[in-house]
Amino acid sequence: PAVPGVHRRVIAEAFSPRRIRQLEASVRQIATELCDGIAADLSQETGSGKAEIDFVHRYSMPLTITVIADALGVSREDTTRFKSWSDTVVERLGMLVPEDRDLVLLADYVRFQHYFVDLVEHRRTTPLDDLLTDLVTARPGGDEPLDNEELLSFLTVLLVAGNQTSTSLLNSMLLHLLRDQALMARVRADRSLIPALVEETLRYQSPIQTFFRKTTRDADVGGVTIPSGSMVLVGFGAANRDERRFSRPEGFDVDRPNAREHVAFSFGPHTCPGAGLGRSEARIGMEVLLDRFAEIGLPAAGEPRFMPNFMERTIAEFPVVLVPVPDPAAS
Repeated sequence: PAVPGVHRRVIAEAFSPRRIRQLEASVRQIATELCDGIAADLSQETGSGKAEIDFVHRYSMPLTITVIADALGVSREDTTRFKSWSDTVVERLGMLVPEDRDLVLLADYVRFQHYFVDLVEHRRTTPLDDLLTDLVTARPGGDEPLDNEELLSFLTVLLVAGNQTSTSLLNSMLLHLLRDQALMARVRADRSLIPALVEETLRYQSPIQTFFRKTTRDADVGGVTIPSGSMVLVGFGAANRDERRFSRPEGFDVDRPNAREHVAFSFGPHTCPGAGLGRSEARIGMEVLLDRFAEIGLPAAGEPRFMPNFMERTIAEFPVVLVPVPDPAAS
């Protein structure tokens, strides 16, 4: 779902530096709780603490979905529904859906709208110090506050961008580390490399590979004229492998000096307002994971399973084997 340009600054202002700092603290707390829970479960299940989990469903997805759900005032008991709504939007965007399935998804999306209209009305009468209140009370350009239709459009974007893409980013980061043990050793020894790992992952395996845009004027691309008003599919993933911008674009290199020149978050006036939070979730999520687990590896017979989605690079299942860092209190 696209965000009207005239209102994009509303989301940008909602993700203020103060709000990002607040959310970063939440990211670290949630990540720590998730890792502690995984470690405790592994110890109970195996006695040795070494066992296999699905990284998506035990860590990356619960981390990002809980962060954005908390920020939008969704009850922890409702995060499963929140994730279902996110999946609904993604399925309709990037997959070929038959009509009977589409009707099911549309009904689910209507339930999402009703749920958030209730939250929005509550924030109008009882504002809180959270992201949802920032959106409800925003007055773009000093105008009237956003109406429910506009707010639901923003919330749909945040529903997906606030968790689905961040989950994909964290999954891809870990996969690169697991497939390159020398790089894993470097990052474990020097955590200052994690921001570079985030940027190179965004470049190399952009969570959003393509997105629809409409041309505002005639444009010539590779000798082909695209008339004004045409719907085009922009390939962010392809742009990030452009050899005119990046040397050895097909190689993964955390030492790449210009990795941050990628367009995984789009660019210019279309830059994703939540880019700062996405980077923070990936960085902090990886820091906490490496701090809590002494060994992380792929199982002998396990490989990630990707979703068949032409818009997103999404891992659906990601088996990993973990060994927690020993608890000093237990010795």
